Amino acid sequence: MCSLLEGAHRNREPVWWGEEMLKIKRGNRMITLRRFKEIAGILGCLFFLFACSSQPPRIEGVRLRLIYAQKEGKIEESLSLFVAPADDDGFEDLEELYLIHDESQLYWKLTRQDWLSIEEGENSPGALRPPPGEPLLEGLAAGEAEAPPVVGGGEKNASPPSSQGPSRRVWIGSHRIQMYPSGPLPRGRYRIILRDKGGEQVERSVGLDAPLTPVSAFPQLILDRGSYRIVSSYPKNDLVVYDQDLRIIRTVPLSHAQGAFRDLGFPGSARAVALWAEDPDRGIAALTSIQGLP
Repeated sequence: MCSLLEGAHRNREPVWWGEEMLKIKRGNRMITLRRFKEIAGILGCLFFLFACSSQPPRIEGVRLRLIYAQKEGKIEESLSLFVAPADDDGFEDLEELYLIHDESQLYWKLTRQDWLSIEEGENSPGALRPPPGEPLLEGLAAGEAEAPPVVGGGEKNASPPSSQGPSRRVWIGSHRIQMYPSGPLPRGRYRIILRDKGGEQVERSVGLDAPLTPVSAFPQLILDRGSYRIVSSYPKNDLVVYDQDLRIIRTVPLSHAQGAFRDLGFPGSARAVALWAEDPDRGIAALTSIQGLP
């Protein structure tokens, strides 16, 4: 009887069952259970790595401006930095933006809670100052572990506008990067680092060649009943329009040195204005103090 059973087994597919002895026939090759588990484990790890691998972010544009602003009768400097980011893992994957001046060992850090998002086509990041209360970022000596505390409150826009279309570019950054407590900002080369949540990062270098002293007189905005007049040697001038809570509601390019407000199409909620004057070739701009509409 045993010989008959053995003969029957010999005529069937040669498969043996056992903890370490399962053999699967593939042509003329035999794979043991242990080897099968090893191959499956390797394939699983490769799938996990490919599925979870993150791509580093990209910087597709940089705009750096030195801004002169009126404050309590004095002219102070700040930097306006905006970058156009791209990340295959999505905008929500972006986490930190650094501006670093190696020579002076200073850096500024922006997080998602700090930076502004501006959609190109609605407002140019070079021609818009954020509402009062945007966090003021102070200079830090390189190597310090934490960013300075946020100063002020106000609303922050940490995500791109929902109306963004495929052809619109979103810029993130800040108009109020300053020295602490005050003083001129260093000139020369800056490094910009954009980092995502996975620790991947991209770096760009940009120069700030603005003169140490202003080459143009500070612009003036003069308001009268229903009209305005500007005195400015800057090639580009915009009126920044605020509502009663001093939130920016519009920027209006000026083609004439004087005119009537009714010709500018101000919205009904307009309550105050300031003059933004810019020299894009020199990378400098000036912002006058805010004045209530007469």
